[in-house]
Amino acid sequence: MNKVVNNIKAYVIVMVLAVMGFVTNSWAIGGLYDGIMVTPYYGTVGISATLTTNNDIAFDSNEQVRIDFGTIQSLTTVTADTEGNFLLPFTIPIHNAGIATITATGLSSMRATTTTFAVLNLSITPVTGTVGTIITVTGEGYTDDEYIIIFFGTSSLNPITSTYANTAGSFSTTFTANFQSSSTVNVKAKGSSDRLANTTFYLPDQLIIEPDATTVKAGEIVTYTAIARSSVGGSWTVTDNTTFGIDNTIAGSMTTHGIFTASKVGTWTVTGTYTALVDTALVTVIHGTATTFSIAPAAATVTAGEQVVYTATATDACANEWNATGETAFSVNDSWGSMTTQGTYTAGMVGNWIVKGTHTTTGKVGTASVIVTHGAAMTFSIAPATKTVTAGEQVVYTATARDACANEWNATGETTFSVNDSWGSMTTQGTYTAGMVGNWIVKGTHTPT
Repeated sequence: MNKVVNNIKAYVIVMVLAVMGFVTNSWAIGGLYDGIMVTPYYGTVGISATLTTNNDIAFDSNEQVRIDFGTIQSLTTVTADTEGNFLLPFTIPIHNAGIATITATGLSSMRATTTTFAVLNLSITPVTGTVGTIITVTGEGYTDDEYIIIFFGTSSLNPITSTYANTAGSFSTTFTANFQSSSTVNVKAKGSSDRLANTTFYLPDQLIIEPDATTVKAGEIVTYTAIARSSVGGSWTVTDNTTFGIDNTIAGSMTTHGIFTASKVGTWTVTGTYTALVDTALVTVIHGTATTFSIAPAAATVTAGEQVVYTATATDACANEWNATGETAFSVNDSWGSMTTQGTYTAGMVGNWIVKGTHTTTGKVGTASVIVTHGAAMTFSIAPATKTVTAGEQVVYTATARDACANEWNATGETTFSVNDSWGSMTTQGTYTAGMVGNWIVKGTHTPT
């Protein structure tokens, strides 16, 4: 009987010790209890998380605690404080999607406790693209048949699509990228369990208009191309979705899809706008082929020896007018005159002459008339130079002048006549009536008006 009682006592003592150890310390050597907490309890690889002890359940004072994460042994170690607690910020390591058990084990006490973290995986294909790109989004680590809504950028209040996970907690669905105010777009997949994963889609962040700078003749066409690029890689031709314009409507016409027909001479700015992206290009319009051609002055009157400077003007089909003097060969039918290649005419022979300008590019001809009058008299004479008459007879005198270009003219009307025959007489028209017998001098003085 005593032996039985002793055995009973021994059994009772052992049981009491075990129970007392559990109650006072909330641990059992080698046992796993819920004494740690991870925040957040779900997320993707690479996010920041915090692991803390439950204040009611602690390790030994200053004990080294090893942290295991799922299949990763000894992810890190942490030192408990004097109360046996710790707070450990850490980064979720690379791990398969699904539930990962986090184990904290005291290296001296060998006490261990666990919690779990739901490792989510969210990926998209492609990761870059333009508005209108079809995106495939794939996720893992959600719960069985969980309802999942997908958000795209600024549509955070309105999901862009939704789907259900399969029995393994995975899903795959597609949606079309829409306009966003930023080129870096956050893609979120949120489950009904509040599990939330994020990834990033990149819209273009640069627009390039080509050609960047070009020179074109009036009437010709330039076709512009718009290319959208992403700094993370990828480029797309987005001409059909780009709105084009030009800074001045007189420059020419521009279609919304980038076809510019040049009109007005000048340098103009072309603008392309795609979503929120803008780029500019320069186009220089020069005159087209001359359709009309003329020289000026159209009519001129000059004296022999004087000069006239002629200029040429050409106009194209778009009414652009330019000085074409340097593109013109000038000539004149004044055989005593001269014409330089720059259009300077020096008058020669008295008469009515035609100045001709030939446009060397098109062969078009412009003409002008010029009247040349005599210049200042350089030599002057009267005739007859000698004459013998009887008293009472008359002699009619005429005057002739010649300029520096050898133009000769009757200057009688510009001459004042006189004679030293005191008995004779002289009319203003140069008619002398002889009077006194003798040798007399008839004088003519040129008096041009």
